[in-house]
Amino acid sequence: MKKIFLLLSILCIFLSGCIKRDSMEDIKIYTTIYPIEFITSRLYSDYSDIESIYPKGVKVQLENCIECELYTLTEKQISDYSKSDLFIFNSLLYESNYVRPMLENNNSLKIINATDHLVASDYYGLEELWLDPSRLLTLARNIKNGFDEYIDNYYLKNKIEENFNLLKEDLDKLESRMSEMTKKSDNKVLVTGDRVFEFLGKEKYGLTVYTINEETSKKTLETVKSLINSKKVKYIYIKQYEDANEVINELIKGTDVEVISINTLVNLTENERSSKKDYFMIMNENIELLKKGLYN
Repeated sequence: MKKIFLLLSILCIFLSGCIKRDSMEDIKIYTTIYPIEFITSRLYSDYSDIESIYPKGVKVQLENCIECELYTLTEKQISDYSKSDLFIFNSLLYESNYVRPMLENNNSLKIINATDHLVASDYYGLEELWLDPSRLLTLARNIKNGFDEYIDNYYLKNKIEENFNLLKEDLDKLESRMSEMTKKSDNKVLVTGDRVFEFLGKEKYGLTVYTINEETSKKTLETVKSLINSKKVKYIYIKQYEDANEVINELIKGTDVEVISINTLVNLTENERSSKKDYFMIMNENIELLKKGLYN
């Protein structure tokens, strides 16, 4: 009888996972913007319950902005989310304001800063951190390193490392596709309504990017107007959920130029989630939209 019980116990351990291998196994994790949720799921979804603090489709406040009427957490939500085991966030965004009250509510809460050692001024816009695949890889590495600090079990550490390497392979392929898109394009000019798209410029992807807003010089506006008149520019790109600014509207008045919105992946809509779309699917859709302006 004892042998049978011992055998059942061994089977329970190896087949059913009855005994936790680490205090970080089977935990509740709250993340913030979708790219961080996506990375966390790719690295650790088999050993945790992962959920974003943001409801599907809400417009997330990225920066400190008193006049912005965007979604922010209530005190009750902060209190509820602080009851989790781990909170993964981006310290360069507004969400960093939630960390301190969450830790005050739960001093056992573990945190991982996905943008550890990164500086906002190094980027054209905050969305560059995930619209550029190599930047997203940096966030993934920071999150992986955060897990490594908390996890002792060799098996779990090894699985995270394996998952990170698989994610890196996928991101490398995506970056190659973006590089090929710009390298083979007929048109090397991109006109946008936000500086964040300047990461596609000559330094990395070889494009000349013109950002059109209230600060754009008269010389640049004349250059872009000439490109529009010669039919070399047929599309202007703006960020998802934003309208074309007044300068763009005035520039394209009476022309056939089309304004296209690029999905910035800050937060997925309910339809995107129900359609099982993920980071790579949406980024590939963005590439196809960019191709409209880069290929004749």
